[in-house]
Amino acid sequence: MRLYVVGGGPAGISAAIWARRLGLDPVVVERAATLGGQLRDVTLPIPDLPGWPNLEAQELVQRLKAHLAWLEIPVISGREAVAFEPDAQRLTFADGGVERCTHLIFAPGLRVRRLEVDGEDQIREQSVAEFLRQAGGRRHRCLVVGGGDRALEAASRLAEAGHETVVVHRRDRFRARRQFRERLEASGAMVLWNTSVRAIATGPDGYTVALQQPGRRLQLEVDEVFVRIGMEPDFKPGIPLQDPDGRVAVVGDAATDTPLRSIVSALAGGMAGARAILRSSDRA
Repeated sequence: MRLYVVGGGPAGISAAIWARRLGLDPVVVERAATLGGQLRDVTLPIPDLPGWPNLEAQELVQRLKAHLAWLEIPVISGREAVAFEPDAQRLTFADGGVERCTHLIFAPGLRVRRLEVDGEDQIREQSVAEFLRQAGGRRHRCLVVGGGDRALEAASRLAEAGHETVVVHRRDRFRARRQFRERLEASGAMVLWNTSVRAIATGPDGYTVALQQPGRRLQLEVDEVFVRIGMEPDFKPGIPLQDPDGRVAVVGDAATDTPLRSIVSALAGGMAGARAILRSSDRA
């Protein structure tokens, strides 16, 4: 057996740990430069991980990485897997490389839902954490689109770091939890209610964002745009989600109903995926 785990978030790391415990030899592949998945952008403590109340998200990432290292599980970072052919035992990467792979645990996580407006494809793809690392001492004007937990956490972090921050939300109230609403209010970020994005134009120094409010249109000139309007599974067309012989297991948030998504379900899903792959290999 040649087992790859595609996705280095909590579910993928859990799957690799359990695969090693079950006697398999997994290799973890993560397209980003570092492991952690969505945890990389979480700044508030995790309140509901049993046994570790209010554990900092970045500390959990370090613990998960240390667990992989302790088990000597190989990790390939900065490389994206885009296709898996079970019958051909072939895993293909975005850089054109191909590796022999008989079984796959796919932990793709979630991606930001699109606005579906003109110019959206020109927005720089970056997390808030990446932006803050690279921003230096210059004060930027940032636009955050959305009204959920992720949008308000992103806006709060930007405003707390000293950047002029504007939140655009299409409704007259946020759907985010109270702790995120209170943090945003304390951060001093500006909120534009009942406002939607019509188009985004890219210029030499940033973006011109066309907005629609009831009865009027307006434009904002900003340096950065962060779209946080919800999440959807980050599936790849070339990676099958099912295999009649059980050679593929999909785990994590992408395989979990929205109300049940959590660190706990991700870790448990990784375990279930590893066990499913073991059963498949026993039948072969």
